[in-house]
Amino acid sequence: MPTLRLLFIVLCIVAGLRAADTPRGPEIVFAGEKLSLAYVEVMPDGSVLNEYIPAGETAETWTVLVALRHHPESFVDEIVLRWRTYLAGLPTDGLVLKEFQANTRTDQRFTLSLRDPADRFLELNAMRFTTDASGRGVSYYQAAVRCYDLKSAAALEKALKKQDAFEAALPSLALEPVRTPLAAAEAVSEPPSAP
Repeated sequence: MPTLRLLFIVLCIVAGLRAADTPRGPEIVFAGEKLSLAYVEVMPDGSVLNEYIPAGETAETWTVLVALRHHPESFVDEIVLRWRTYLAGLPTDGLVLKEFQANTRTDQRFTLSLRDPADRFLELNAMRFTTDASGRGVSYYQAAVRCYDLKSAAALEKALKKQDAFEAALPSLALEPVRTPLAAAEAVSEPPSAP
């Protein structure tokens, strides 16, 4: 009987170790960053939010995030207006928004810099709002990097270079929304998103 109990304990430990190595969800590679799906939310109107972060990071401490928000039966101008309205409600200290000159009605790009109100990090975002493949909805992509070492010029420069790489890679990003929520053990409890 003690041997059977010991075998059971060993099997539980091995199973636990293997589960810890299992990615949270599908993985993507974006601008050289390997990211795992960490959060899925499907809204009552059919909109979907998918957020990818590096394995081992959390909603509170992520360093890189790629998000897809998919809005069926919507237009780019409508979604951008909602997003701008949301931004207008944020504290403006440390918020810098830049719109790309080549924007069209069906494909709009922005960069957004946000300083955490508690001064814990600087978040640099590349955003793209584009008509989805069906032509009847909007895919809204966010590629973000956070710099937690605000006193280091080297760390800030590295984050800015990563934002530049994200801006360059964003037009080629095409994700299909994942509509199936992650299992409780796989999901991050709160979305790791930024605006």
